[in-house]
Amino acid sequence: MNRLKTRLAAAAMVVLGGWLMGCAAAPPAPKPLSAAQQERRLCVAKAPPAAATAGCGQDERAGCAARCADGQASSCAYLGEGFLVGAGQLPQDEPCALLLLGEACDRGDGRGCGELAKHYLDKGRPQRLRAARKLADKACRAGYARGCLYLGGMLLTGLGGQQDAAVAVHSYERACQQDELDGCVALAGMVRFGKGGLVVDAKRERALVDKACAGGLPRGCVALGELKVAGRGGQRDVEAGSALFEAACKQGDGFGCAQQGMLLLRGTLGKKQPAAAKVFFERACERHAALGCRMLGFQYESGAGT
Repeated sequence: MNRLKTRLAAAAMVVLGGWLMGCAAAPPAPKPLSAAQQERRLCVAKAPPAAATAGCGQDERAGCAARCADGQASSCAYLGEGFLVGAGQLPQDEPCALLLLGEACDRGDGRGCGELAKHYLDKGRPQRLRAARKLADKACRAGYARGCLYLGGMLLTGLGGQQDAAVAVHSYERACQQDELDGCVALAGMVRFGKGGLVVDAKRERALVDKACAGGLPRGCVALGELKVAGRGGQRDVEAGSALFEAACKQGDGFGCAQQGMLLLRGTLGKKQPAAAKVFFERACERHAALGCRMLGFQYESGAGT
């Protein structure tokens, strides 16, 4: 009898021990999601389903949702940017865009800060300009070249704070050094007029716009064409300048169209060609280049080329 009791007690201890071990191994209850996390999940769920191997970047955003859900700040920035403009099969959703860009920025992603700054700038709300400047500065410091470009523009014009052309120069230099080509063109403009303590230097100006043009920026090619036609910073070459204007015009740059029209109207390439100039002025005006519209109006008033 005593042996039976001993065996039963031992069996009970084994069962109890197993139950206690099971309790110890049970996973803890998941922490409830914060309001911000819940909002992020709702936004991520709006993205179309994509394979886990899909890319996430400027030209491909299909895989951004899964990566953003896993907490990858750069993916949240791309996803937010996509929601802002409705890119990559994403619906246009401003609240989700601002939430995701803000979260990415808070976690140190320069793109998130920079594109949030640009959004505030585009909206033009005075109460947001100071915040936009701080965001652009944070983006630039994080290594996002476009953030340096935005910051340079705000410093040069005094948007969101005090005007400081000298600091704007440094911002544009950082942008250009990181191959943000609009920064090279902006810096060239400051060199041309000696702004921000810079010395007027036509050769440096030409080198900056040459870099922008070689990198594929039509605006840079137009600026280089102007220098070639004028012979500033290097040898004069009207034909090369004309070729740059025409190429930029074909790529949609209205000012390039207007500049080519001016060469044809004035006869800089040889014989005056007002009818051909009118075609370029029309293209320029269609692309919102004020010079093209003005010259087109002049031609209609004077009857030149019509």
